[in-house]
Amino acid sequence: MERIYFIGINGIGMSGLAKIMKLKGYDVVGADLSRNYVTEELESLGIKVFGEHLAENVIGANLVVASSAIKSENSEIKKALELGIKIIKRGELLSILMNKEKGIAVAGTHGKTTTSSMLGSLLLDIDPTIVVGGILPEIGSNSRFGKTDVFIAEADESDNSFLYLTPEISIITNIEADHLENHGCLENIKKSFRQFMDQTSGEILVCDDCPEALELAKDRKNIKTYSIYKKESDIIATDIRVENFKTKFKVSIEGDEFGEFELSIPGNHNIQNALPVIYLAKKYGISKERIAQKLLNFKG
Repeated sequence: MERIYFIGINGIGMSGLAKIMKLKGYDVVGADLSRNYVTEELESLGIKVFGEHLAENVIGANLVVASSAIKSENSEIKKALELGIKIIKRGELLSILMNKEKGIAVAGTHGKTTTSSMLGSLLLDIDPTIVVGGILPEIGSNSRFGKTDVFIAEADESDNSFLYLTPEISIITNIEADHLENHGCLENIKKSFRQFMDQTSGEILVCDDCPEALELAKDRKNIKTYSIYKKESDIIATDIRVENFKTKFKVSIEGDEFGEFELSIPGNHNIQNALPVIYLAKKYGISKERIAQKLLNFKG
């Protein structure tokens, strides 16, 4: 059995992939300096978690996966290099898993965790694999290993690791000047998102309310836009109102009214997050009634 060693295994992104690799039948081991709520779940699956980064920990590993937070002077990195063990980043492992499947990647400066979690929740009925950057209450975890070829993932632009991905469908929630310590300027961020869109083989769902995202969508044929403000978008929310602490709104898709929905989580930004999710749930055959029920029950 091949052994995969995760450096920084307790991270929200790393732990999700570690769990999937364990469920796929690999011998998974890792290390992290701090224990947290994820550690017990990893250990319950039979994953050994070391509390120190020691060189001898990686002996016997066939592959090392390193968090982007791990520096080159890390003792386990040095030992893996000495032993000739292949080292890859988390984003590379995610791409190895997702690029073989019908990938749906959710990217954006803000909202990607909520949107990918909401999508995972609504598509649970079709048994997808899910990897998100937060704990999804419906599965009690940040990842699940599904039996179908649908693979939902949160795509991280902070270090450009989302450029390893070649999804079939992508969602762009917004594009803003963030993580400039890695990107330098907004133009570089836009360049990365442009490449990410180029690497999407099928539909790209873009928030029409974000000028930067809309600029990159211009003149592309595989775009579907969504908006809470622009009536000319492909997927729109109308009649938005708050009643009894719930946000209610109607959704039209390409000119046809689809139905009325409610959210338990507040804010217009969450209506924006819900629009591409509703569209894809409909696309994957989830009934309007089931979509409405799951959206109402989604707590973030």
